Amino acid sequence: MHSLDICKICGKVFNGSSMPPGKKVCPECLANLEAMYSELHEYIRSCNGEVFFDPAYLAEATGISVENVKLLISMGYLERDIQTWSSTPSERSLQAKKFEREIDQIVQERRNTTYGGKVYKR
Repeated sequence: MHSLDICKICGKVFNGSSMPPGKKVCPECLANLEAMYSELHEYIRSCNGEVFFDPAYLAEATGISVENVKLLISMGYLERDIQTWSSTPSERSLQAKKFEREIDQIVQERRNTTYGGKVYKR
């Protein structure tokens, strides 16, 4: 039986029955995510884990967009060690909420973008 799903990255409709559970992305986006993850993973390993885990820093170091780094984090490809960012639980909580708002904003922007808007730059 086939189930149609909507890719949470590009918005295309795809056959979701062929994807692993919890992966609501089309095969093309999944392949792109895997390639970006592989590149980020290699960079982090080459630094022997001594890298400041900031999406902007990782994006600059690897050439992957900040949006895609944040997307990989939100989808669970990368885990964030917030303890290296601050020492108090309240600061960690504020940073987590800020990150959540940024991801929500990215998702909302993608939902508001239409095919016609992309093609005709409107």
